[in-house]
Amino acid sequence: MLLLLAFCLCACAAHRSGVHPAPVVEATASNVVPPPTPKAPVARPPASSTVEAPAYAHDVDKARATLAKKSGEGLTPDKVGYYMDVLQARLRQAVAPHVQISRKQASIVMSLSGGCEFSTGRMQPDAASRDVFGASAGVLKEYRKTLVTVLAHDADAAAAAPDLQLLHRCALATALQLSAAGLNAKHIVVPGAAAAGAAPSEAGGAQRVRYELTIDPIAESASEAQ
Repeated sequence: MLLLLAFCLCACAAHRSGVHPAPVVEATASNVVPPPTPKAPVARPPASSTVEAPAYAHDVDKARATLAKKSGEGLTPDKVGYYMDVLQARLRQAVAPHVQISRKQASIVMSLSGGCEFSTGRMQPDAASRDVFGASAGVLKEYRKTLVTVLAHDADAAAAAPDLQLLHRCALATALQLSAAGLNAKHIVVPGAAAAGAAPSEAGGAQRVRYELTIDPIAESASEAQ
C-alpha cells in the first residue's frame, strides 16, 4: 500500500512540473549532406621549348639597301674608312691569331678553319669555332653600321663535288651562333639559307669546313646623304 502511494505521488509531481521527454527525430536521407567531391586537376599543356630561328636575309645588296634607308643605320662616305679600320683592329684583338683577317677594299674578310658538328636534328660549329664566333659577335654588335655575310666552304678546296646543302646548313648554324651571342639577325646575311633544308638525321658526325665572314659597311642612301 505504501509503495502504491509513493508511485502516485511521483507521477503527480512529474505532471505538475511540465517536463516531457524530448521527441526523437529520425534523420532522413535528404538531411544528410554528402562530402564534397574532389576536383580533378586541370591538365595544362607543356610549355614549348622550341625556339624559332631568325629569318636571315639571302641577298647582300638588298639587305644593305634596306638597312641604309633606315635613319642612323648608315655611314657617310668620309667616315667609312676610319670606321672599318677601328673595327678591324678590334676584331684582331678579340680573335687573333685563330682567325685570318684581311681587307677587300672597304670590307673585312674573316676566315677560319674548323668543324661543323651534327647530331639528330641539330647542327653547330665545333667548340673552338663557337668561341671565335662568340668573341667576334661581342665586337660586331657594337658596330651596327655593318652587314655580316656568312659562308661555309669545303675544307678541301680541291673537292670535286662538295655537299652544298650541308655547307649551307653549316653557314646557317654559324649565323645562329652569332645571333645567340648578341648580333642583330637583321645584320646577318646567309646566301644559301633557303636551300639549307633540315639538319641531318644521323646520330652524330662532323664536317671539316672553312668559315668565312665578310663584313661590309652600310653607307647612307643617297636620300639620307643629301
